[in-house]
Amino acid sequence: YGLAFVVLSIAMLGLTAGSLQAYRARELGEPMGPWIARRAGWFALSIVGSTGVTLAVPMTPAPSGTALFALLTVAGANAIPMTLGGGIVARIMAESDAPVGIVYAVDLVAAALGALSPLIILGPFDGPSALIVLGALAALIAVVTAPTRTARGAAIAGTLVLALMAVM
Repeated sequence: YGLAFVVLSIAMLGLTAGSLQAYRARELGEPMGPWIARRAGWFALSIVGSTGVTLAVPMTPAPSGTALFALLTVAGANAIPMTLGGGIVARIMAESDAPVGIVYAVDLVAAALGALSPLIILGPFDGPSALIVLGALAALIAVVTAPTRTARGAAIAGTLVLALMAVM
């Protein structure tokens, strides 16, 4: 319970940093499609990487320098996928050609599905495997949005690898 505010703060930090990166990309004139595809690929890898860091770093409740370092390491690792995901959402929300009401409705439906997804994913999978499944879904986004055949092939390979990792 004590770390709930830390988790919320990491999420807000990531969303804000991602929004700033999306704004910068827009100002630099980077095309949205390739930018999102690239970010989605990194998002998939960062989900798996942050899961690995979270599992590997021992968290202790005793106040010490080691405990603080462990907390900062886990928080930093988990801020990366939050930043990448926040940037993707911010860029889509800011630059979509669809009417604002439709974009907002899709955002709300996606948020509701995201809130319900743990009920579905955590049935057949444990926590770390469920996160790898989410990484595979992010890699699938990279497949859909990849602008070139080479990028699409790499994203497909990444999706398959992550799906196999989740099943094993």
